Amino acid sequence: MALGLREFLVVALSLFISTLNGQLPKKEKYYAIKEDIPHIRCETCQKAVRYLYGKTQAMRAEGVTKRLAEDKVIDLVEKSCNPEKEEGSWISKIDLIERNGELRLSEQSNVGKCKRECQTVSKACEESVAEVDTDLAELLWKDKLTLSKLINEVCYSMSSACTGKRPKLKAGERKINENFHIMSDDEKKADDILKQMRGMPGMPGMEMYSREDIEKMRDQLGAVQKDEKEEEEEVLDSEGNLFHGEEVSFFQTIMDGLARLWSWLKGIFGFRKGTSEEL
Repeated sequence: MALGLREFLVVALSLFISTLNGQLPKKEKYYAIKEDIPHIRCETCQKAVRYLYGKTQAMRAEGVTKRLAEDKVIDLVEKSCNPEKEEGSWISKIDLIERNGELRLSEQSNVGKCKRECQTVSKACEESVAEVDTDLAELLWKDKLTLSKLINEVCYSMSSACTGKRPKLKAGERKINENFHIMSDDEKKADDILKQMRGMPGMPGMEMYSREDIEKMRDQLGAVQKDEKEEEEEVLDSEGNLFHGEEVSFFQTIMDGLARLWSWLKGIFGFRKGTSEEL
């Protein structure tokens, strides 16, 4: 994947912030809307099974043989409900809409920023597909059922996702109706790269930081620094010497973060000693 300058800067800044280990204000977290889950659990199960069925068929078409490695199918299913993984990226295209007294899933052509509704679909997926992931992976691996039969088996028989009638939604019942925020091309490219890099040793918990995230963090950090302007008292140790403590300074944390970031970037883009002209 070709990485332009703007996408490179987004990835670099996200990686750098991720190395600060709590020194900066936390990125805003989004949580599932639990009241919405019963309304979308069945449809989410069906949507997830359709995605997994299509994905495994595509994997077979791309492979040398039609028989897939079972561990690859298991890995796909286990990660399919997590929008922060490549395997769960389909969730980021879903918008929740009210239609004819029901809450429905509406698949968009563009990838959206994963906020509360995205997390709600993720949670509904976990409560339906994740509870039968081993059996589902086996069915996908054996590839003996048509799509319609697979949906019936998984969502109506193996799990409780589609038992009972879909609950009706009263007008004005939903307290939260989130707008679907489309990712820009630069954000999408950078997010794709971060998804590939998540889970690598030494880089846990990497996150995508948008312009809005960084502006919020800047404002929060400014408020904290204002509150900490009071002069610190000098502390003496038992021998009467000035005690400096063992806590690493914020400046040193930044330098360590930059060093780690540069090390990773050299590995990713193939930078080597003596080839600075490639930069």
